[in-house]
Amino acid sequence: MCTNIALEAAHARALDRWARPFPGFTSGHDPRTSDQGLSTCLYESLEHAARHGWLNAGRRLIDKTYIGMLWHVQDLTDLRGVRAEQVAAGLDTFIRDVVRPVWAELPRLPDGTSLAISTAWVEQMARSCFGSVYSEAAASRLTFFLFPMLPVFNLSQGHRLALDEIGHTADTVTRDQRDPVARRQSRAC
Repeated sequence: MCTNIALEAAHARALDRWARPFPGFTSGHDPRTSDQGLSTCLYESLEHAARHGWLNAGRRLIDKTYIGMLWHVQDLTDLRGVRAEQVAAGLDTFIRDVVRPVWAELPRLPDGTSLAISTAWVEQMARSCFGSVYSEAAASRLTFFLFPMLPVFNLSQGHRLALDEIGHTADTVTRDQRDPVARRQSRAC
């Protein structure tokens, strides 16, 4: 059962993580390493590409530097079997082939459609960008930051700790993702 104190603590922790630069990356003061900063860098890269005909002056649509930051900050280095440049190259193809045709409609998709798309894209990105369906955790993190309009659940260690504080476990979150009734009941908490 949730209490207001536990919910407020989890909320405060999530807001802190959202805004605070990651202390373990270089000097610990780079604002791009906060969750907000990563989301801004990655999403703005897509917005820029969309405004310029899905071209980026001969560079990757998503810079490998941002991918490297994401892996370090989200503690995904043990999940990555490919280099940041390989992920960026795979993303270029994925974005041009899969994302570009539906980009304009993404913000207006109905909930069921957007959930189906995000689920499919995580699986497709795991295969095309990382070379393995076992990389879905990494693909879901990348999807979370690239497509804020889609319902993707970024369950990093920090997010899991915040969920634990309010009594949710990984089993609860997984069940809630599959079962809309359970999701509504857990939100009522």
